[in-house]
Amino acid sequence: MAHFVKNCWLASTAALAVLVISGTATAQQQVGSPEPTAVAPALVSSQHTGTINGHVMIDSGRSLEGVKVLLSQAGASGPAHQATTDDNGEFRFDDLHDGIYTVVGAVAHGYFISRQPTNAIEPDLHYLGDSINIKLVKGGVITGKVLDARGDAVVGVSVRSVRTRDLEGLPPDGDLETAGQTDDRGIYRIYGLKAGIYVVEAGGSRRDLRVDSYKNDSPTYYPSETRATAREISVQAGGETSSIDIRYRGDAGHSVSGNIIGPAALSPALISVMLLYSGSDTVAAFPSPSSNNDNRAFSFSGVADGEYELLIRVNNPSLGQGFIATRAVTMKGADIVGLKISPAPLGSVTGQIQVDPSVTVAKDSKCKMRHVLTTETVMLIARKSEASQSKPDRMLPNKISGSPNEKGQFAFHNLGEGIYRLEARLPNDAWYVKSITLSAGPSKSQQSGSSKTIDVARLGFSLKPGENLGNLFITLAYGAAGIQGRTAVSRKADSPQRVSLHLVPAEREFEDDPLHYAEVPVSGDGSFSIGNLPPGRYWMISRPVFDSVTNSVIKPLAWDPNERAKLRDEAKPGSPQLELQPCQRVTEYVLP
Repeated sequence: MAHFVKNCWLASTAALAVLVISGTATAQQQVGSPEPTAVAPALVSSQHTGTINGHVMIDSGRSLEGVKVLLSQAGASGPAHQATTDDNGEFRFDDLHDGIYTVVGAVAHGYFISRQPTNAIEPDLHYLGDSINIKLVKGGVITGKVLDARGDAVVGVSVRSVRTRDLEGLPPDGDLETAGQTDDRGIYRIYGLKAGIYVVEAGGSRRDLRVDSYKNDSPTYYPSETRATAREISVQAGGETSSIDIRYRGDAGHSVSGNIIGPAALSPALISVMLLYSGSDTVAAFPSPSSNNDNRAFSFSGVADGEYELLIRVNNPSLGQGFIATRAVTMKGADIVGLKISPAPLGSVTGQIQVDPSVTVAKDSKCKMRHVLTTETVMLIARKSEASQSKPDRMLPNKISGSPNEKGQFAFHNLGEGIYRLEARLPNDAWYVKSITLSAGPSKSQQSGSSKTIDVARLGFSLKPGENLGNLFITLAYGAAGIQGRTAVSRKADSPQRVSLHLVPAEREFEDDPLHYAEVPVSGDGSFSIGNLPPGRYWMISRPVFDSVTNSVIKPLAWDPNERAKLRDEAKPGSPQLELQPCQRVTEYVLP
């Protein structure tokens, strides 16, 4: 299986062409002369601990002291690990259990983590022994005054900047909102902002408990507008956008209140309630604090007339069970009271990683690669098909990731209705994914009791509301192949063209198996690398990428049966092929 790379697409001037490779790799293209091994490949649980260290600097190159770095382990519950940088900007995490880690935050007032390219939202994965370099970029600033109709300062009013998209027009990643408050002169200053397009609002409900006598007003948007007519503002990283003055309208807002009903699992402490602008992910109001929530009540204040969406989420970690509900809300000159909302249960799937014992590598095959793979270092991703996005499930993440436990068992909870695909990212290049299957139990009409096996790699798996699926098996095999090389022509610096490289199975038995396809981007210098490949015969082709870059990972073309057929047509069956033997490493390959 290809080690699918996150969406770090770079441009290339290579024209659309079918690129084929004849014969197997030469001796110069192979790495070393591996020694035979008689040790059977295995999945194991790691028993050792280790460290991850790193360094934090700002965009000027200066090290930064006192930055709190947050590190989270995939699949682990509980708070993130914390470390603070010393006077050299260095940090260190000790006694970490073997697994996959991501940096989930680096807290330094006025700065945020720089991620390259800007559209990449999948976090970098780190393992024990890694050294991480974190670059912080100084955020932008929005500042101005809030004045009333007479020109007097509005003192102590909440002011919020809401990022609607980035500077390239893509949906924002990470935090959407940053808040401030006016001083005795009516001046506010909001700092540490990511580059992007913003709207600024004053008044209305807020998420913290600071005293604010304007929380029951409808928000006033810059310069003196409702949400529908708000003027947008461009913010650059490190820059200051000033004179964003708001003439405060002081319009009275309305309230929305109700109760959440349902099973005992809907504990008030586990409930999250938000009021969103209809058709968007932008928060319009936050629930007012309640001293008595035994009846699972909620209320919002400072809501202007308009169309909204009430979103309720419940996550019960002890049960591994989540719930969700949405309700359209239309505000028109009056309060809305007495809403009764019953969240629907979300689904889950559980499974096991295993080794196919029938796939063996002969002792004289000259495999010397690492034959042991620790279960905790495998990253699993469940990705929802775009075609199955629906309300209320569109408010759920379309991608959930995690790692198996020490026994190779894994679980994905809080999944909405739809069709899902699975990916497995393997840190050990000696392994590949042989199959992903689901053993479904017999239906009531079946008398034999035999189960049905679903090819999840090819079809995905379908999940109904509240359904809990089990018996999902990801089967790995030892002896993966890999290829590294470059194209003969690298892109020009100003070329917008992006190119992807595809390996297409030449063997007929695998032509409809997505696990025998591979897809990676070609870097700006023309280089590419594909690993975790099942041994076999392949055609290699390149394709320009025509669709726009988004801030989500582009799904592999091989997931679509029509695209698989197109790739096979482009590969021109009968052309010379690349044949990869078990454990073979082809390096420095140059494509025409």
